[in-house]
Amino acid sequence: MTVADIFSIILYLVMTVSLGGVFFSAVSAPKMLRNGAAFYLVGQLLWLLLFLLSIWLHLPAAAVVWNFGVLAAGWCGLMVWRSRENLRSAIAAVAVIVAVCALCFPQVIYMLLREPLIEWDARSIWFFHAKGIWVHGGIAAEFFTNRRHGWSHTDYPLLLPVQAAVIGVLRGEWSEPAVKGFLFLNFAAYLWLLQRILVQRGWGMVSAWAFAVPVMGIAFKSYVNGYADNHYAMPLMLAMLLAFKKRVDEGELLLAGLMTAFALNIKNESALYVLTGLALWALFRYIKGGLPTLRLGRSACGWSIFVLGLLPFILWAMFKMSYGIKGDMHLSSRLLHPVDSVAVCLERAPHILNALGIVYRIMRAHILTAVILLLNVLHMVSVRRDKSGTARVITVEERIFWAMLLTVNLMIFAVYAMTPHDVDWHLGTSVGRLVILPVLMLIPLLVCAVEKLMGIYCSEEPAADRRSS
Repeated sequence: MTVADIFSIILYLVMTVSLGGVFFSAVSAPKMLRNGAAFYLVGQLLWLLLFLLSIWLHLPAAAVVWNFGVLAAGWCGLMVWRSRENLRSAIAAVAVIVAVCALCFPQVIYMLLREPLIEWDARSIWFFHAKGIWVHGGIAAEFFTNRRHGWSHTDYPLLLPVQAAVIGVLRGEWSEPAVKGFLFLNFAAYLWLLQRILVQRGWGMVSAWAFAVPVMGIAFKSYVNGYADNHYAMPLMLAMLLAFKKRVDEGELLLAGLMTAFALNIKNESALYVLTGLALWALFRYIKGGLPTLRLGRSACGWSIFVLGLLPFILWAMFKMSYGIKGDMHLSSRLLHPVDSVAVCLERAPHILNALGIVYRIMRAHILTAVILLLNVLHMVSVRRDKSGTARVITVEERIFWAMLLTVNLMIFAVYAMTPHDVDWHLGTSVGRLVILPVLMLIPLLVCAVEKLMGIYCSEEPAADRRSS
């Protein structure tokens, strides 16, 4: 990695964070969203939206990047200069996250600096699409409709490829060490947000870092080796920690919306996970007595995040429909023949369950599950000693999490049960990546178990208070 590569990554970071900062300042975002990690992630969504809009505006990628990037950086720099005390706190926060990554995850930095993109998904899907965008000066129909590129899954969303293309424009040439730099920045942003969310839930600063670092160590290489699965799984897990709290404020709910919007534009299957999560969130709020006391209809920030997440998804769907870009799974065809589908599922079930069991064991999911169950048993012992009768053995939040975990596992099973490809080949090429979401979904359950022992957000109102209300 050369000095020019590092400079282009830093320039990309500054422009992306500036885009996010200007966006959140314009929509009066609450304090929970006013941090560098949230700025950075919403800036990525803005890059995607700008590149998609440039298709119809006939703007080259270089004009989009330099014009909007420089304007955002200049405007954000002016705002920072006017409130220099915020600049000092921002620099301190960045220094902390850089120090934590350097001390706890040197392997991630080494992979970024030294290891090439050798994984098939990285070189043949995400960064191949990114190079196609860079070479053609934007999202070009001639690249994504080229039949010779059909093996590359040209129907996949473009959030990650657009980020690499932006760095390519800033670098001036296609440098692999530079264009994959945003993957490490994503990793650092997820770590920062996870620690911040735990503090918001009532954890101490040290305990939040002590928990967040091992969590980010789960399949940490997959964040920077070019796979996309961690980049929708982690935001969805963060959204779970935010949106399913017993008491959720406006900032937490809007940050959960941002995480959901980000995940929606990563991969095709993430849209199904988002819909499932929204349905269970609505069920959770119904059980808890209705939607939270947040007037989303009057929240400019809430509507802006909603549009920013959904509009790129719709624009990309329109582009694919206009040019006949389709995937190769065709799972819906099996649903038209339910009798045959059941027979195929029964035949494939042993292969699928065996493969899932092996991967879960490799990823230490059984250890995580055992720890969760052990902590719950310890909590049950403490509940028996609770004379006030306010503690709950299993909270409503945990029940929803278990339901989500079961649902996601069934969805993954259904994908392989109905795949048009050879099931053993399909399992061998993808199951190790797809299970990262259910593995990370164990983390909110672990958080709830720890919080019950710590006495955070685990007590219901006393019976006397409930009667008086």
